[in-house]
Amino acid sequence: MDASSIFLPNLGILSLSMMPTITIFSLGLLGLLLSMSVFLARNFAQTNKNLEAQLIQVKALSEKTIQQEREKAQLEAENARKTKELEEARQLQLSMLPKTPPVLPHLDIAADTVLFLSDGLEEMFDPQGEILGAARVKALVAEAGQKTSEQVITHLKNAGKAWANGRAQEDDVTMVVLKVK
Repeated sequence: MDASSIFLPNLGILSLSMMPTITIFSLGLLGLLLSMSVFLARNFAQTNKNLEAQLIQVKALSEKTIQQEREKAQLEAENARKTKELEEARQLQLSMLPKTPPVLPHLDIAADTVLFLSDGLEEMFDPQGEILGAARVKALVAEAGQKTSEQVITHLKNAGKAWANGRAQEDDVTMVVLKVK
């Protein structure tokens, strides 16, 4: 072994002439390792920052969802309470109705048709000033007795227009026809 050789453990014997190459290689390797460490640390820090932001967003969305679920439960409870109140009110109203229809001597219910009529048709005037009157309206209703509800109303409206013969209507005319099927 001469003076220009150095014994390095685990590497064997190297000559001094190879030292600058080994030093540059070692520094390059050390620089690479340091660069990779800095890159990985920075990448880890950025990932951690992004995860924290996402966690804050998830918490906010979770709170919002929980609030919406609470509001939904409150609305459903309120709806159920109001539905129950309406049903109780309906039952109360039904309990006040008579069990059988009243018998009134001046009320004739013929067959399966009931007509509710305001006084506007009965008090309609023709161009000469003559009133249509209850007797004519009763005859018109009898003519339309077997027609559908819509046809009864159409028949009465057309008869009223024909009676007025262009004269302006002076009163409102309201009709409701109920048919039992």
